[in-house]
Amino acid sequence: MKHLLVAAAAATFAFGSASATVFGGTASIGAGGDVEVLTLPLTGTPGNTVGEDNFQDDDTFFAFDEAQDVMLTSSLTVNLDTTTTATVDAGTMVDSHYVFFDPLGFVTGTAEINFSGNILGVIVSGTALAATDATLGLAGVTYANPDFRSLEDGDTFSISGNTLTISLLGFSPGDYVRVLTEAAPVPLPGAALFFLTAMGGGLFARARKSAA
Repeated sequence: MKHLLVAAAAATFAFGSASATVFGGTASIGAGGDVEVLTLPLTGTPGNTVGEDNFQDDDTFFAFDEAQDVMLTSSLTVNLDTTTTATVDAGTMVDSHYVFFDPLGFVTGTAEINFSGNILGVIVSGTALAATDATLGLAGVTYANPDFRSLEDGDTFSISGNTLTISLLGFSPGDYVRVLTEAAPVPLPGAALFFLTAMGGGLFARARKSAA
């Protein structure tokens, strides 16, 4: 039995974690609309700053990946839509992503934004965003935290699997949310997995022989 436990423990190491990324989407803003996935450096904003009229684009939703493979040290309250909350438990491995709409004038935009991992929930309040900037934000980005950074009355969103559908009435300073996705398990290369499987089978055979 001891050998079987060792084999089972070894098999668990055949799995690591992979970053869940935002990989685009579609937007409807007036007669057009776009979803742009950003990477560092954030073009056009001094000091890689987001949060206070840094982009001023009436036609685009922006998104970028933040901290990846983060184990939560305490439980975290997230939103599943504008009225429903849920708790992500301490010990959960998550990936974080930032989504925002920062138009120049009063503009309503709707977007469907897709991620490679299932969405656990969305952080929408200014207080909760500020509280998680350091742990879930992207190193090298400065997060401004002005009033009305969070969603407001009339803004809506919903989650379906790995897709966020969001509708925002944006103006100064823009609307910003943090999206948490599952950190997906990834198997080791086939040779390593074969070795662990073979090792487990050999140990199982030895355990049966010993028991006979």
